[in-house]
Amino acid sequence: MVEKLIKKWEKHAIPGFMRYIVILYAAGFLLGMINPVFYYEWLMLDFDKVFEGQVWRLVTFIIQPINQSNIFIEAIMLFVYYSIGTSIERIRGTARFNLFYFNGVIINIICQALFYGVANLLHETRDALPLFDYPAVSLSYFNMTLFLALAIMLPDMTFLLMFFIPVKAKYFVFIYVIEFGIELYYSFRMGWFSGVCTLVMILAAVFNMLLFYRPWGSSIPGQRKRRKEFERVFMSGMQYRPTGNSGNAQQSNGSGNVYPFPGNNITRHKCAVCGRTEKDGDDLEFRFCSKCNGNYEYCQDHINNHTHIE
Repeated sequence: MVEKLIKKWEKHAIPGFMRYIVILYAAGFLLGMINPVFYYEWLMLDFDKVFEGQVWRLVTFIIQPINQSNIFIEAIMLFVYYSIGTSIERIRGTARFNLFYFNGVIINIICQALFYGVANLLHETRDALPLFDYPAVSLSYFNMTLFLALAIMLPDMTFLLMFFIPVKAKYFVFIYVIEFGIELYYSFRMGWFSGVCTLVMILAAVFNMLLFYRPWGSSIPGQRKRRKEFERVFMSGMQYRPTGNSGNAQQSNGSGNVYPFPGNNITRHKCAVCGRTEKDGDDLEFRFCSKCNGNYEYCQDHINNHTHIE
């Protein structure tokens, strides 16, 4: 169902989507410097105000800055989020990233509406009883899942933590599990209702990430089957090569996909456009194309930049 929705959205996809999100965050930061209370009085998602007619709050809450207190930290975080967002979009496609973000925003709105409704059913308000205080809606937990999504796709990518400590992306999973745990601890100290709300928001953000970037199996139709075929061919001592390509190499007539090759020269991956293999660089990534009719694999420079084989 998700893959069908992504395919339908491709013609409406917004390229460079993270660029616009970063601009909104930057605008929110500048607005906070000019008037610190304007966001909370007019733009924050408050369903009491929404029901009074201020429906724009359903959208404007997005511009809440990542860190309002320090312009240096805000600039660093914007750069990090931009880099991660554009990397995810480049690796897995624009349409998927668009829907991943839109769905994350919608889930946040639904969570806040749920908390608001439950609090009213309990006949309590945040001002009357702190026990039923619930966290103001923001995209902070959703933004954290950007790191997790990249860690799933490129687990061996190295980040410089604090600009000098090299940490592989896969270890960010453990870092954010600890951070989520700390958030839950302080939320439950405020009250059981606040803790439950925080837990729901964290689970919702992680669910949204797994919905579009799940770590198990394949989220591209047909890729799992092609991957198994490749593994079978590779284990038989043959070199795996696609039946043809859309670029520089010569296209075959489709009669076969594998060729004998000496065992010590076997390569696991080969780009169907430029012909590069994993032996041409440790930083090269290869993926199959789900739109090409056949077992075609491309490097990261050509997975989104090639003519699809019919």
